[in-house]
Amino acid sequence: MTLKKREQQAILQSLKQNTSAKITSTSLLESYTKVVSLANSLQIALIVLFGLLGAMAAPIAFNSNDQQQLNIFWLLLILLGTHFLSLFIWLIGCLKRTNVSANHHWFNVLLSKLGRTMRLPKEVIEAFLTLRFGSSAGTWGVARLLHCCWTSYLLGGLLSAVLFLMTHQVHFIWETTLLTQQDFHSLTQSISTLPSWLGFPAPSAADIAFSQVGIDQQPEDTRKTWAIWVLACVFIYGVLLRLMLAVLSHILYHQKRTAVWHSYTSNKPLTAQVSSQIVDPAPTNQSDSQIAPPRPLESAEQRLTTLDQICYLFEWSKSVPTDALNGCNAASLNNAEQQQAYLQHPSDHRAIIIDADISPDRGSLRFLRQANATTESFYLHGNAFVQVWNQALQERAIAPHKIIHLKD
Repeated sequence: MTLKKREQQAILQSLKQNTSAKITSTSLLESYTKVVSLANSLQIALIVLFGLLGAMAAPIAFNSNDQQQLNIFWLLLILLGTHFLSLFIWLIGCLKRTNVSANHHWFNVLLSKLGRTMRLPKEVIEAFLTLRFGSSAGTWGVARLLHCCWTSYLLGGLLSAVLFLMTHQVHFIWETTLLTQQDFHSLTQSISTLPSWLGFPAPSAADIAFSQVGIDQQPEDTRKTWAIWVLACVFIYGVLLRLMLAVLSHILYHQKRTAVWHSYTSNKPLTAQVSSQIVDPAPTNQSDSQIAPPRPLESAEQRLTTLDQICYLFEWSKSVPTDALNGCNAASLNNAEQQQAYLQHPSDHRAIIIDADISPDRGSLRFLRQANATTESFYLHGNAFVQVWNQALQERAIAPHKIIHLKD
C-alpha cells in the first residue's frame, strides 16, 4: 500500500510533535501502513458482515401464513423501519453537532484495541487516529462507514428478497380497521412518487382493490406489480438513499482529512494564514542532548486555585468545565481574530485553559509560545495528551511552574 506524500510528511511531523520515542522514518511508515491496512480490513469486514445480516434478515420479513399472504405495508415497515430509525438518530446527532475526541469514536476504540493486540506501536496508532480521524474528519469518516454498512445491509436484504420472490408465490394484501380503501390508495400513490420518476410502475386502484384481505383470487399481474413496487421502495428509499449519504460523507471526510494533513505539512500554521501577526521565530538548531527533559506537572485539585485570574478557553470543543473553573468567566480563543486580540491587548492575571484530550499541533503551540509573555498560567484540562502538552509547552520556553494540570 502506497501512502500519499502529504500524509507521509504529516505522519513524521505528528510523531515529532507528539512523542519523544525514537522511531526511524522507515519503521514508522511501515507500522503506519500496517495500521492503515488494519483499519481498511476492519471497515471491509464490517460492511461484509452487515451485508450477510441483511441477507439473512429479509427472508424473516417475508414469513407468511399458510395462505402465503403478506401484509404490504407491514412488510415495508419491517424492511425499512430500522433503517429509517437509525437515519433519524444520525440526523439528530448531526444537528446537535456533538464534538467527540478523535480517540473516542467507537470505530477508533475498536481499532485501538485490535492494534494493541497486534502489538503495533501506540504512538503510530495515535498518529493514525489524529491524521485520519481527528477533529471533524472523524465524524464524517465514521458516518461514511455507517452509511456503507447500511447500504450493504439493505442491498443484501434486497438481493435476498428478489431470490425469495423468484422462488415463492405470495399474495400481497392489506387490511385495516380504521382506514378506508381510498386512504390506502392515497398512501400508495404518495410512496410511489419517487419510484414512478425512475420508471417503476405504481399499483393502480384496481390492484389495491384486488389486494384487500378477504379477496380469494388475486391476478398474477397484481402480484407482480406489488412485488416490483416493494423491491423498488427498498432500493430507492433504502439502498440508493444510503449510498448517496455514503458518497456525501466520503467527500466531506476527504476534505476534512486533507485539512488535517495540511495543518501539519504547511509552512505556516492555520492561524498565521489568517493573520500575519501570529508568527513563529525560526527554530533553533538544538540537538536532542541539549533539550532538558520536561519537569513533572503541578496539579490543581478539581478547580482553579487562583480566583482573580481571567480565563480563556483555547480552541475549546467540549463542554465548559464549570466546576473546575470555580466561577471564573471564561472567554474563548477559538479563532485567529480572538487570538490576535489576545496578543495585541495584554493584561495581568490571565490564564489559558487547554483541552488536553486533543493532541497539540504546530499552529496552537506557536500561538501559545507568543502568548507566554502575557499569560500567568497554562491549565491543561483532560488526560489523553496531558504529558504531550506538558513537554511541548516546556520545549517552547514556557516555565514549568506555569503549566498546571487541572484535574477533572
